[in-house]
Amino acid sequence: MEKHIKGEKCERLGRSVEGGGGFEGVRFKASECLEVAVRIGDVISCATNSEVALVKGAHLDLVGSFTPSMRECDDDEAVRRGTVFVDNETAAVEAGELVGAFERGVMRKDEIAGELVELIKREKVGRRSEEEITAFKSVGSAVVDLLSAQMVYEKYINLC
Repeated sequence: MEKHIKGEKCERLGRSVEGGGGFEGVRFKASECLEVAVRIGDVISCATNSEVALVKGAHLDLVGSFTPSMRECDDDEAVRRGTVFVDNETAAVEAGELVGAFERGVMRKDEIAGELVELIKREKVGRRSEEEITAFKSVGSAVVDLLSAQMVYEKYINLC
């Protein structure tokens, strides 16, 4: 498996985690061209406070923007043609990607496919095919914090 990352700092990070911490068998590769890296990637994780859309992709994890003026994706790929999930209902009023799409009539609030808890409980189906465009918009959720803490705790217990 190969992961593409962009930038000198990212390249150093990639080298530091290769072969350990759950990344066994994963090779990180720096990419000079964001567009190429996105085109060949399966999952694109964004963590930026940009006010300009950055990527188009098959699945987007959008975790960096948290105000109505910020955005990490464009309306066409992730919102109009994609299946959008959110961490919680607050995303509909705080996430620039969604607020802007609602204002422009690209998407309605009732078109949000579901929330993270519904996916975890399997009350909602995530991706239905490899061709489907999906997006997960997170503005911050205690559920993620709790799950992260649980994973760290379980890993610690298993090491002892």
